[in-house]
Amino acid sequence: MRQFIQSIQRSRGISVAELAAMLGYKSQTSVARIMHGKANVESVTRFCQLMNACEALALTDEETDQLGRVLERKRLSQAEYAATDILRLLLREDLPVVDPVLVLVNTGERQRMMERYLPMTDMRITILNCETVLLFGSLAQLVRQGKAKVEHYLYSDDSLLRTVMTIRAALPILHENGYFGGLTYVSREEILNNPRGILMADVMLCEYEREGTPWYDLVIFQNKEEGMCFTFPGSGTTVHRMMEAVKAKAQPLRNGGMPSLREGYSAYLRYCSNLERDRAVYRIKPDFGMEQIPAEIWIRAFKEGPMAGDLTAVGDTKEMAELTRQRQKNTFSKKQAQHHVFKQRAVWKFVRTGRLSDQFWAFRTLTMQERLETLRNMLEQHTQNPYYKLHFLKDEDCIRDDEIICYDGMGIIFIKAGTDYNLQAAHSEIMVSQPEFLRIYRQFFLHSILPNSVQPEYKTRKILLEMIDYCQKNLQEEKTAT
Repeated sequence: MRQFIQSIQRSRGISVAELAAMLGYKSQTSVARIMHGKANVESVTRFCQLMNACEALALTDEETDQLGRVLERKRLSQAEYAATDILRLLLREDLPVVDPVLVLVNTGERQRMMERYLPMTDMRITILNCETVLLFGSLAQLVRQGKAKVEHYLYSDDSLLRTVMTIRAALPILHENGYFGGLTYVSREEILNNPRGILMADVMLCEYEREGTPWYDLVIFQNKEEGMCFTFPGSGTTVHRMMEAVKAKAQPLRNGGMPSLREGYSAYLRYCSNLERDRAVYRIKPDFGMEQIPAEIWIRAFKEGPMAGDLTAVGDTKEMAELTRQRQKNTFSKKQAQHHVFKQRAVWKFVRTGRLSDQFWAFRTLTMQERLETLRNMLEQHTQNPYYKLHFLKDEDCIRDDEIICYDGMGIIFIKAGTDYNLQAAHSEIMVSQPEFLRIYRQFFLHSILPNSVQPEYKTRKILLEMIDYCQKNLQEEKTAT
């Protein structure tokens, strides 16, 4: 904090006493205590709030972000702060896709993993740990092509950092049906006393057939891009036996629960409604969600959409209408916190085109009048509903275009960007419900994203009013033209 305050002093040409006066302190003692790390978290939090609100200082976005990180470092333990740094990267982008080098111990040859495994089929791959190995982007390609199924097990000693790193590393493959991930919680003492040291290493077991004979590779990774590969004939039973202790206690890294294709779209709406009901929701998304479109507009857009001639092929239309109304009630009428963070450019695209970034495949484009009604409702809820808040990001590139929804006390759902919610096509969503991951994400959302990464309240209202004005002008022009 001292370095930050000193940088503000230098850039504004003010003393500590002058800064204290600008912030409303009676003396410079309080600021001096904060500079020297002698103030409690509450005092530092109050200081940061005063700094952000001080018009005379006019902090830049970069300074606001820096101040937020300083406060985070004060408030969190070292492990929690490190975990939030990884979480910030997770929200921004995937890890790079790397094709690791395998050093074939039997021959001394060096071979790329994909070069070795792409020609094969029906592989069974079992992974231990590897949260720091750049492995999963390449494995996702093998799973997607139907060449392999992957089981991934991780020892965790209740390390928050390790859990967050695992989810970030595995995110490229978490959406794939051919992947299973499991966490096994053990104490650090158990880990240190475990005689099977290999279970603490970064290991990959790949089983396959070559000319009708079973073989397996045992790869022990030395770093994030290279591993020693030992090749043996047989099925790898001995290695699997060693892994049984890990597998038996493993808790799934991701949750099931999403309806199957056979259950239809009304079952999916029911699933969403149950998740939203009576709990706080913290959402990051490029633009509005379908549950934020007024229910009657939603129903009309569906009934007049591409499936207008055969609505029952999508689902029970009466039930879908009722569930849509229930979802809107969940969003706007419950007495639980609702925070929705959007990207201004994506919402503007919706305003201009009438199509969401994840437009439901059975919807028609919304009319200009419907867009206007949607925006008016959003503004009304944002300004008059104490439980509902809409936010726009300052830096729209700081968070990926995926939808990330935290259902408080339940889990965090990741939905791939650009989905059309066609359950029979490429729609993919996963829920991660690890309690520690849920806790640190919620904390990060409330104490980092909301204070540091979104536009202030007055700018949010201004943006919404500009969008409403755009729709009104276009409607007036349409009326004049006719």
